[in-house]
Order: sequence, then structure tokens, then C-alpha cells
Amino acid sequence: MDEGLSIIAAAIMAIAGIFYTSRQQRKLLRKQHTFQVIDRLNGWAELEDCVNHAVALIKKGRIPSLAVKAHARDCAKIEFLLNYYEVLASAVICGDVDEELMRRMERGRLTRTYLKFLPYVEEVRTDDNNIRVWENLEFITYRWERGQHDHFDALVDRMMMRPTIQHLEFQREEVKAYLWEQRGKL
Repeated sequence: MDEGLSIIAAAIMAIAGIFYTSRQQRKLLRKQHTFQVIDRLNGWAELEDCVNHAVALIKKGRIPSLAVKAHARDCAKIEFLLNYYEVLASAVICGDVDEELMRRMERGRLTRTYLKFLPYVEEVRTDDNNIRVWENLEFITYRWERGQHDHFDALVDRMMMRPTIQHLEFQREEVKAYLWEQRGKL
């Protein structure tokens, strides 16, 4: 009986070791993939042009409007930039890229861009009658700006290897109010 117990314990430890090794390998591959994604996009001339254009608009204190035909070029550049950050936010939420690494590399530009152009985001949502426009970007901005997470959510995030933001769907008004408050502090 003693031998059987030690064999079962060894088998359990071996299986746990296999799962742990597999999980660590996935984390490393995700980080490598994140670096590759960022590296490929860093030299993207169109992205750099849109970032520079957005910075110029921010310095002028000008937010483009869909209603003004003269702002069409500005709107296109801002939408390109917001769509780019939406893709990155989606990749973080789906667990395709490492959240902590992405936060360290892109947090400032991503959150400031979203917050500065929040009036434009709201205008597009109203015009399209769709509150889900740039939704992942909104939730990641909220998550990264808020900075505090429930301990249970942090545990679930760690186990799932991706952020849990499904509960934010039911807190849209709180998220919106908090982001507008943060925008006022910029």
C-alpha cells in the first residue's frame, strides 16, 4: 500500500509538472509574440504619421468633429490611431499578447490617446448608434488607469493568463464617468 501511494503521488507530481511547464512555455511564447508585434509596428510610417497628427491636434487643443467636413482628414487619422489601439487592446483581452509587457510599452500613448479623443469617441458612438465602438480600448484604458484590481479578479487573471473584463459590461456608466474624470485631469 505504501508503494502504491508513492507511485500515485509521483504520477500526480509528474502531471502537475507537465502542466506547469506547458503554462510557462505559453507565457514565454506570448511575450515573444508581443515583442514581435510591437517591433513590426514601430517602423510603420502611416502609424507614425497618425501619431504625429494626433499630437499636433492635442497641442492645439482641437478635437475633430464628424459634423465638420473640413475635419474629415483629422477624423480619418484619429480613427486609424484608435483602431490601431483597439486591435492591441483586443489582443490583450483575448490573451494573444502579454498584458503586463504591453502595459509597460504602450500604456502612456494608448491611454492618453483614448482619453484626449474621448469626445470624438462619444460622437462616433452616437452617430453610429453603437456603444461598442472602440469598446476594448475603453475597457483596457479603464483597467490600466484605475490601477487597482480585486484580489479574486487578479487570481482569475493569473490562472486564465488574460484579463477578465466581462464584468465591466455591466458597469459601463461607472467606466464612462471615471474615464471622463481622468480626461479632466490631463
